[in-house]
Amino acid sequence: MDYALESTFDVKFTSRIFATGVPGTLAGGVVEIYEDNGTTQITAAETLTVDFDSVTGLNNLRIVATAANGFEAGKSYSAVISVGTVSGVSVVGEVVCNFTIQRAPVNWAEVTAPTTTVDLSGTDIQLCDTITTYTGNTVQTGDTYALANGSAGFVAIDTVVDAILVYTNELQTDWADGGRLDLIQDIIAVDTTTDIPALIATAQADLDTITGSDGVTLATAQGNYAPAKVADILTTALTEAYAADGAAPTLTQAVMLILQHLSESSISSTTKTVKKLDGSTSAATFTLDDATTPTSITRAT
Repeated sequence: MDYALESTFDVKFTSRIFATGVPGTLAGGVVEIYEDNGTTQITAAETLTVDFDSVTGLNNLRIVATAANGFEAGKSYSAVISVGTVSGVSVVGEVVCNFTIQRAPVNWAEVTAPTTTVDLSGTDIQLCDTITTYTGNTVQTGDTYALANGSAGFVAIDTVVDAILVYTNELQTDWADGGRLDLIQDIIAVDTTTDIPALIATAQADLDTITGSDGVTLATAQGNYAPAKVADILTTALTEAYAADGAAPTLTQAVMLILQHLSESSISSTTKTVKKLDGSTSAATFTLDDATTPTSITRAT
């Protein structure tokens, strides 16, 4: 038999008179236990009761198979009579029983007590060969699903709502400090009485009021980058401005200097003067390396 480590179990055996084969009392009996092929006996784990229940020749051996008593998982053991006689004849060396401790593989079909904790860290769990289809469920249909508490669930099948829910997850991450969680709450609160247009309007209203670190709302930012605004940039006149010598220009300052460099300038000896839009005021001056055959130019003012 195979037993679990830390278990206690009983083994019954019969002692017989050799001459007749009739059960006889085991006198002075002592049983010791051997592990595998070792010669060191375990002597403190067993209790022998002879003539058990007052039946002559019936003996009970109780074994406490604990680690403290010297037992180990994966080992085999033999209980052997080390002292004793039956009707005056020695029975030393008689094997009472053989057993193992946690050596046999687990038969999962026989496992009981589902609340017992079982350590499976060293267990190789194989895939199932056959899967039986579960047929005990009730298929849900329609746009809503009942929650466990009986309240209405999400309007889950509309693609527009799905998109809003995805965007909500992103907002929850971006505004995890609680700045704009009312949008999430609005969407979570939706039930079967809320129509899709109303839901979208509520969500858009909340989105429009989200304010960035620069104080600009999302609605304003979206308006600033609308196609119409881009067209305005391309058709709005620049304000004339020029960067000082050695200073990094703005885009407007750079464009104005390039334009005037090409359209309004005069050269006197080694000095080239770039004029402003009025054609007379100096915007910048440049120094040429030669008055007749210049090969380089450097801004002076």
